[in-house]
Amino acid sequence: GCSFSSVDRGMGNTSVIKTVTPATVLPVRVEWLARWQRLNDDSENDILEKKIEAAADLFAEHTGYVLTSTGLRLQLDHWPACGVAYIPRHPVTLVSTVSYLDTAGVWQSLSGWTADLDSVPARVFLPESLPDLHDRRRPRVY
Repeated sequence: GCSFSSVDRGMGNTSVIKTVTPATVLPVRVEWLARWQRLNDDSENDILEKKIEAAADLFAEHTGYVLTSTGLRLQLDHWPACGVAYIPRHPVTLVSTVSYLDTAGVWQSLSGWTADLDSVPARVFLPESLPDLHDRRRPRVY
């Protein structure tokens, strides 16, 4: 059978996670960080905000955990050999679409897929019969 590690690493299907909708709130309030650093005015708040964003991004990259609601897109090199796309971020609350670039270069929505959002990592079960893909573009999971 296939597991997360065999699909992600051993079978050569690389994935790229891209932010589609950035978080609207920070995981830590700027005021709290400023107080913790004993800053007396708000002249460095923009810098502190960027540091909080960078720390949250680094945390997600290394642990897979996303701290605030963020819209992401997973791009794969090709359809997974096992018919399961693992989503290397969590928690996942919604998979809205699975799309692919067909051989003519036109984006299409895939039907017949189901998502398991309770597992970590979350996964998308693809239908048994998958269409051929364009040779230069990646399937997308939103």
